[in-house]
Amino acid sequence: MKKIIFLSFILFSSTLFLFAQQTKIATPPQFTKAELLAFNDVKSLLSAINKGQDYSKYIVRNFSLTTILTNPDGTTTKLSEMGPGGTWSEKQKTTIEKYAKKGTTFTLENITLVESGKKGVVNPPNVSFSIKE
Repeated sequence: MKKIIFLSFILFSSTLFLFAQQTKIATPPQFTKAELLAFNDVKSLLSAINKGQDYSKYIVRNFSLTTILTNPDGTTTKLSEMGPGGTWSEKQKTTIEKYAKKGTTFTLENITLVESGKKGVVNPPNVSFSIKE
């Protein structure tokens, strides 16, 4: 009888832990428009999103900043601006200025990183974040 209670407790605890981890992952990081534009480069933004992971040994070749817009008729449009190098392009800055409102989600897609002194590229997964203003 004690074994059944003990096993039930372990099963309940592990289920609760897994649910908490999924909830934590499902919530994208949030920034204000000013905070987002204040990042000097994409590497510092990635580091902030990934809790301090070091991207200093990488060079950003290119990336896309995308967001989904809802049109007045209810349809959606994907807006994507490609940025060469690791800094915001003028078009990306304009997109952020124009569409960064509370609840808007932006995604960094097609990120291409090159490790200094090595051959080959690294393609990290897409990263989403939202505006909290």
